[in-house]
Amino acid sequence: MAKPEAPERPKARIRIGRIFAFLATLGLLAVVGYGASWLNAHRYFLVVGATEAWVARGRMLPFGHEPYFPDDPILRRAYGRIDLPGGLSMPQGETRFEERADLDDALRRLLKDALTQVLEKPSERTPALASEYLAQLESLPGASLNEERELNVLRRSARRAEAQLLLGRARANLEQATKLLRTADPDDPEAKRRAQALESVLGTLGRLALSGSVASTASTSVAAPIPTSTRGRP
Repeated sequence: MAKPEAPERPKARIRIGRIFAFLATLGLLAVVGYGASWLNAHRYFLVVGATEAWVARGRMLPFGHEPYFPDDPILRRAYGRIDLPGGLSMPQGETRFEERADLDDALRRLLKDALTQVLEKPSERTPALASEYLAQLESLPGASLNEERELNVLRRSARRAEAQLLLGRARANLEQATKLLRTADPDDPEAKRRAQALESVLGTLGRLALSGSVASTASTSVAAPIPTSTRGRP
């Protein structure tokens, strides 16, 4: 008479143990993945390209980021894209920040460097770029007292640069008008009188432009010693 086979209980226990270990491993990986995703979602990135820079924030994934668009309109302006002026020497790439305050410090440095560049080498784009940089600097939160003072100096320098640009345009227009008056009718005494009056105005504008250049140099030398924020740098 054949003996009955013994039940395979040990094998069943091994299978249950393996399933439990597999589920526990999956749970641990899920916790680790969620933690890494949460940390990445609270990181900020400053991405600098050849002609512009922008702010990004980490995705709710262990890696990767996307452009940062806050709901607050003031913050949206503060963290908007930055058109970089030509000739600005700055390494390209991305920098990661664990704290938004550190990102704000880096943005201030970048915007001040860009503003200084356009003021030192003025062009037709200087007023528009200076206005954009100043508006973005004013929107950044957490400025220190020294940074506010330095911002006031930069505002005055930007106004002075725009005034010099307008003076240059006015001078060019007056020079053209003087030339036209002298060549239109050389025998017309009224035209000659107007041309002489314009030449007198041109002389005054020339002296104003020269004094403005001296004042701009003095303003720059005063602004230089102002220290920056004492908060931690990335």
